[in-house]
Amino acid sequence: MRITAVLIIVFLATPARSQDKDMVTISVEKDLAIADFLDIVSKATGKPLLYDPNGQRIRAQTVGAGFTHTVKKERLFDTFRAILAFFELSLVPIGPKGYEIYLVIDSRSTNVFVKNKALYVDYRKLDEYADKDGLFIASAVPIRHIENLTTLRTAISTMISPAGIGRVHEVPGSQSSIILDFAPTVAAIAHLIKQMDVAPVVAERTLAVIELRHAVAKELAAAVNEVLANESSPPAPAGRRGYVYGVQKIKPRVVPYTPRNALLVSCMKSDYKRISELVVTLDKPTKRLEAVDSR
Repeated sequence: MRITAVLIIVFLATPARSQDKDMVTISVEKDLAIADFLDIVSKATGKPLLYDPNGQRIRAQTVGAGFTHTVKKERLFDTFRAILAFFELSLVPIGPKGYEIYLVIDSRSTNVFVKNKALYVDYRKLDEYADKDGLFIASAVPIRHIENLTTLRTAISTMISPAGIGRVHEVPGSQSSIILDFAPTVAAIAHLIKQMDVAPVVAERTLAVIELRHAVAKELAAAVNEVLANESSPPAPAGRRGYVYGVQKIKPRVVPYTPRNALLVSCMKSDYKRISELVVTLDKPTKRLEAVDSR
């Protein structure tokens, strides 16, 4: 039974037509034990596999009949790796480069071989690994604008593989996050970080001079600044002081210009209307001045 299955699969894993020499077909016509499937993978790809035939995930699982798939010959091993990932099995290379032996390990285990043999991938090349299921990699993703890396780690940790397999570590000194997980997960997290790690929008600034008719500039400036300081505003996200909903907030400043009895106002454009209305409200003659004028 085992030999027959090998011959069938290997035969079907060769080019079906001479004009399609770069394509191979994988076909499973009978239920196939994972151990048998691993032997076929090794023979079809020329990659030596080492596994424990008594391991629970190998002994208890089978590849169902009726599966057929055609791929490029150069992606055959990646395809087998993806199929094994469905059965929660990982292929971990050990040994000298060019002479690797692939250990077949339960993906859910915390086996040190999985983490210690992670393939380093430059973050700029992660798109090339987004479809390499079952391949455990590590990448350092630079962070340019997000200040609180601990909050970022907490947010993206919900995406990593469970059971302690995936890892996210922030490196504050280098403003980067190290991500270890299977390739599609690392690529997805890197894309998410790229979407979030953007320069904040700087609010449009307004500079204006408001001349006073009645109030004393120094006194009114102090009153307006006190009102502005006590106003409630939307809380800035953790680690992003001076930002509100991704927009860099300019703190309003009202400075007295005594030679002209005027106020110099520096603020966000959206704040200017309420500041000017507040000044107009407060710039009224006092009762003492009204009494003097009436004499």
